Amino acid sequence: MLAEAFIRKQPRQVRSQARLERLLAGASELLAEVGADRLTITLLAERATVTTGSVYEYFGDARDLIAAVAASGLDRLHATLREGLKPPQSVAEARQLLRRALA
Repeated sequence: MLAEAFIRKQPRQVRSQARLERLLAGASELLAEVGADRLTITLLAERATVTTGSVYEYFGDARDLIAAVAASGLDRLHATLREGLKPPQSVAEARQLLRRALA
């Protein structure tokens, strides 16, 4: 996964994985709301309901965080495209693949 290159520590426990997912989702939302220039670690910590220390546990700085969000999106797109290389078995399955690729 490309996103792993920007994450300091890979979570091992389910709870830690959920925290990292909350951080990435929160960062993605904040990027859309306030932009990269105004995204701060403190703002993300508040959004994800974690301490700033928890954010720094996974990311060195806001640039690493933004890069991880972008890479995570590319990872999802890559997985969707790879899945899409298998021919769909029905029109409904083709629509579902297209929706996931565009989400």
